[in-house]
Amino acid sequence: MFNNTLDEKHYAGTGSRGEPTAAELKEHVLECVDALRTSSFGDEEGRESLADILENCDPGHRCGSAACLMCGTAAKRFLVERVDRLWPEPTPLKSFALISPAFQRPLGALDSISFKSIRILTREWLSTAGFRDLKALGFIDLCHSIDRRTGKEEWSPHIHMVTPVEGSEGLTRALKATLESGAQAPIPVRGVTVRDRSRQISYVFKPRPTRTVRYATSSGKAYPTKHWLKREQQVESLMWLGRYSALDRIISINLGASSRQLKSSRTCASSTHDIGRKRMATQR
Repeated sequence: MFNNTLDEKHYAGTGSRGEPTAAELKEHVLECVDALRTSSFGDEEGRESLADILENCDPGHRCGSAACLMCGTAAKRFLVERVDRLWPEPTPLKSFALISPAFQRPLGALDSISFKSIRILTREWLSTAGFRDLKALGFIDLCHSIDRRTGKEEWSPHIHMVTPVEGSEGLTRALKATLESGAQAPIPVRGVTVRDRSRQISYVFKPRPTRTVRYATSSGKAYPTKHWLKREQQVESLMWLGRYSALDRIISINLGASSRQLKSSRTCASSTHDIGRKRMATQR
């Protein structure tokens, strides 16, 4: 279990604006527990260890795991508050999504990329693009990407981040020139002006992985559709996320004292999580 630093108030959401209630989040976590215990993916001991951790996450005994949707949702609420403290309204903000083939992995091989590698590459790209001093708060997201034209399926970890408009002018163009595009990431960076803080900032830090289906790109109306993960991919994603705490998904960029506070909120995995880390590749 992780030494969770999230306040219990962050777990007490009411399900406003389409957000799940505490009861619905607990129900989802128990579904994840069942998926882990009935799956044949990877190492049985690692699955059982993570299932026990998630099952025992309750008020006063929070697991803090990135695989736990209750703790992930609490982390999201914590980070939304952090954005408001860093850049109070009416500070203009933009959100960016960075999607690169460098992050993508075949199904069954998600454990071959680490949060640390993702953080390092993100900072390298910003530096190469000429934005070494950009102040931003980012988050590691995950989707199972499916291309209906080619039948190709793969994991696509990616970055969402929020930053003030001032200082980020030209970032989209600079990153497009820096990031490699690919079939599953034809547009490697997207920048959007934040007009609805509550909705858009919450999306930046969404904890639950999705399944994204891409259709023919020749039509301007053929937008990707998003769904929840199927059971097999759900287990692989849980085992990957279970290596980390919910706050390990943060990428804090040039935020000074705030960055140090965020780092101090993160902790390392216990030996029970290391079991899953070492043996996830068994199924491949």
